[in-house]
Amino acid sequence: MARDYYARADKDAGVLAPLEVQCDWLRNIGFENVECFLKMQELAVFGGQRPAIGA
Repeated sequence: MARDYYARADKDAGVLAPLEVQCDWLRNIGFENVECFLKMQELAVFGGQRPAIGA
């Protein structure tokens, strides 16, 4: 069972982009004050503020 799990076809699909790349995506679509609030091993909480409409 372990061999099947580690050799599965979708294994690479579960690899996330680096944190800074994901933060850049938010910046590129207009979010401001983007930052990482918490990072523990492979988990991170990050985000930013969406500008007010008409600002």
